[in-house]
Amino acid sequence: MKNKLYASLIFLNLSLLAQTADQPSGSGTENDPYLVGTLNNLYWMTENSGEWDKYYIQTSDIDASSTATWDDGLGFTSIGNSSTKFTGSYEGGGYTINGLNINRPSTNYTGLFGYTIGSTIKDLGVINVNIAGADRTGGLAGWIKSNTTINNCYTTGNITGTRLVGGLVGMVDDSSTVNHCYSTGSVTGSGDDVGGLVGYNKFSSVSNCYSTGSVISSEGIRIGGLVGRAYGGSISYCYSTGSVAGDNNVGGIVGFGSGGYTVAGLFWNIDDFTTDNGIGTGKTTTEMQTVNTFIDGDWDFEIETANGTNDYWDMDNISGVYNSGYPFLSWENGAAVSLNLPPLATFSPEDNSTGVARESNITITFTEAIQNVDGSLITDTNVGMLITLKDTDPSGSDIPFDATINDSKTVITVDPVSDLFYDQTVYVAIPADHVENTDGVEL
Repeated sequence: MKNKLYASLIFLNLSLLAQTADQPSGSGTENDPYLVGTLNNLYWMTENSGEWDKYYIQTSDIDASSTATWDDGLGFTSIGNSSTKFTGSYEGGGYTINGLNINRPSTNYTGLFGYTIGSTIKDLGVINVNIAGADRTGGLAGWIKSNTTINNCYTTGNITGTRLVGGLVGMVDDSSTVNHCYSTGSVTGSGDDVGGLVGYNKFSSVSNCYSTGSVISSEGIRIGGLVGRAYGGSISYCYSTGSVAGDNNVGGIVGFGSGGYTVAGLFWNIDDFTTDNGIGTGKTTTEMQTVNTFIDGDWDFEIETANGTNDYWDMDNISGVYNSGYPFLSWENGAAVSLNLPPLATFSPEDNSTGVARESNITITFTEAIQNVDGSLITDTNVGMLITLKDTDPSGSDIPFDATINDSKTVITVDPVSDLFYDQTVYVAIPADHVENTDGVEL
């Protein structure tokens, strides 16, 4: 009997050791933040709601897979709830929390952070999650409110809830922002307002984000590949891929929007979800892996400057390995730049020029050497096949011409056989899919 009792005590002691609350070093101030480096430090956060208004910095990757056995299988307890919100700052330092488990399907405000007000969360990956909650459930946070800001964060894994469910955040509310984030997690709901990144964006901003996981809520309405429902606020420069399924108001990128919400530069993969609900633009897989699709939508990429110099986005448009050739956020691969911009063409005389001399030639100057799309050399013999020269517009009559290309393959000169007429309008073009740079990136 004594042996059996002793064995039981040892087992109990090991169970308790798995959930030891270790206070992080630091005092929780902005100048002396708590330094979170272990799962025991995270557990201490869940047990000390009086410290949810403090500053935290994560200092290493954290393995949270053992949370699957915590609290008799209910798992991790979210930081922030309806009684005490998380109002502090959590800086992930570029580290991850791996294998977080939450199995609380009847609990609202579920995620690593449950309910936040005026908080800041940034530079954090919550990966390989298994999270089950009720209303307002997300991989990173359940409900963020009142000017909460989330920057440079991401989630992977499986997220399940009832309504207001998102791969990253369940509900973004009251002038909060989600910027430069992504989710690849599979999202499953049983009710309304379910999205691959955000379930419900209300009077808030989602910008420069993407989601790639499947989204399903078979009996729900307002289901979207990126955002389920938008009311007021804005969603800009985002894309989504992956299947989307719901009962009604289902969209490839946003399920349903109202309340004066605005959108800009939104794309979804129409090969994954074929129904167009009028929000954003559906593109094929090939188009979604082509940088001009997004540059033409005013996205700010590294290297290019026409759309800004913040360099939010990058793309592996040569090998197509990184992120399967789709755009990714520039912080994901650090200082490296994968993007190879297509050659840009400048016409002289410029578009809509007037007062052009009748005997003028037309030059097309490229920012780098060009070749045919099959990789063959462009020469004086074949360059004319690339050029369209017509009277007035694309449907006008052909204008005979000769054409040459310089030795560096950067300038094409078009010489009309006869001088142009007075007051004549000339249309000149070179098809974008006929020319590429030496790395194989099309014009």
